[in-house]
Amino acid sequence: MTGKILHKLHDIKIFNSAVRLTGKIAAIYLDKHLSRIIEGKKFFFIVGMGRSGTTFLARLFDKIPQVAAYHEALGDKQALIQAVNNKTAAFDYFRGYRKLLIARRLLLAKAGIYCESNSYLRYHVDALSILWKPKILHIVRDGRLVVRSMMNRDVFSSHNKKGHSWVIKPQVGDPYREKWEEMDRFAKACWYWAYTNDFLLEYDLSIIRFDDIISSYDLFLQQIPKALSDGISFQMWKIETGKPKNISRNYLFPHHSAWSEQQKRQFDAICGSTMERLGY
Repeated sequence: MTGKILHKLHDIKIFNSAVRLTGKIAAIYLDKHLSRIIEGKKFFFIVGMGRSGTTFLARLFDKIPQVAAYHEALGDKQALIQAVNNKTAAFDYFRGYRKLLIARRLLLAKAGIYCESNSYLRYHVDALSILWKPKILHIVRDGRLVVRSMMNRDVFSSHNKKGHSWVIKPQVGDPYREKWEEMDRFAKACWYWAYTNDFLLEYDLSIIRFDDIISSYDLFLQQIPKALSDGISFQMWKIETGKPKNISRNYLFPHHSAWSEQQKRQFDAICGSTMERLGY
């Protein structure tokens, strides 16, 4: 019976409506069943700045039969926005709809390991750590490549004022808070990359360097937990790394080798210390 309910409540809007209609007692009853499904499973969450390789890893680990591997879910983008300034909202999101969704995914996959490679969860580390007791990994990529990708995808663009990036701004105490309105798109994209990675570095998570794991199978084995890497042979890795990796739709913004001197100085000023911390 619980399995049938889970198959129907796969959308966050449907889930929230069901909770309102059935009331707290039914929600508590359902939560007990979800906990039984989740009990004893191993959890891995891979988080980081967008455009850093989470899509690639989700697709790669999806090839392992004993792993339920996923990328993003409906509701994650809005949850990211809420989590920036409201930790309670982040906890509620994973106690409610996301707990149901993960249980449903485990039922469908019949897997003992759950792995979610999802950049939208980058500000949910506290909630993930406390509620799921998982192994959380921080995926990083050369900031110059990420900033270029963001510039090609309208991040902070006046054409995309409904995007989540318009809600992400320097908070009190950030040296760029007072300069924000005067900063151009490029400088804001640089800040976003540096801010997110500095935020995650404070948790001292294990680092996955996307640039490394797609260039060397040995580095892939070194940086990926054994429970996941054991299921990926050299041949599988070679095939997947040879495929296009969630490329940007266009490349109007140039490679960093062709940036202006001003852009290079801006990047170094904003991202230099973070790049150094990450070994770039």
